[in-house]
Amino acid sequence: MSTYTPVSNVEPQLKLALDTRDIEGLLAQGVKAGSVNWAAVKKVYEKGGNSQRGDGSNRTIAAIAANPAVRWP
Repeated sequence: MSTYTPVSNVEPQLKLALDTRDIEGLLAQGVKAGSVNWAAVKKVYEKGGNSQRGDGSNRTIAAIAANPAVRWP
């Protein structure tokens, strides 16, 4: 059995999943309350908060979605 070892620290990129978790939590709260706080959802999507780049700025889901270099199969 072999193990994959990344050549760089990918933990910051993986923390984007925490932004997804936060959005899912806001959506679940909204369903329960009968009204989604879309401003809060948008803030997490556009501003992030869990994943920082090397320069200290936030890595965001919105930036990845808008990046033409990111391609889906």
